[in-house]
Amino acid sequence: MDTLSIDANNNLIVGNNSLSLKKNLEACAQDAKTRVGLCLGENQFNLNEGIDYDNEVLGTTGGKNYFQSAIVNRLMASDEVRSVFGVNIEKNGNELQVETSVDTIYGVLRL
Repeated sequence: MDTLSIDANNNLIVGNNSLSLKKNLEACAQDAKTRVGLCLGENQFNLNEGIDYDNEVLGTTGGKNYFQSAIVNRLMASDEVRSVFGVNIEKNGNELQVETSVDTIYGVLRL
């Protein structure tokens, strides 16, 4: 698997006058983080893709179990992912912090 490299602010990384690439496990890790962070309706090419943070997760109909399930479903939608386990969600002020382990075709990721 190859993917374009992005920084912590989701900006493309350019090096030596070309776009930087990530490969295999590193690419899979970046893809997994992007999948979990994508809000429903944010992808202009597929408005049905992403997690409904505003209504389902942070609204009255969501909750921790829904959020855990949404994370697992988003990660499992990748062909490179075999399983997801140990999803832990913590609230830290105004931030939700998510940690999980992902078994991929490249090895196990800890996100």
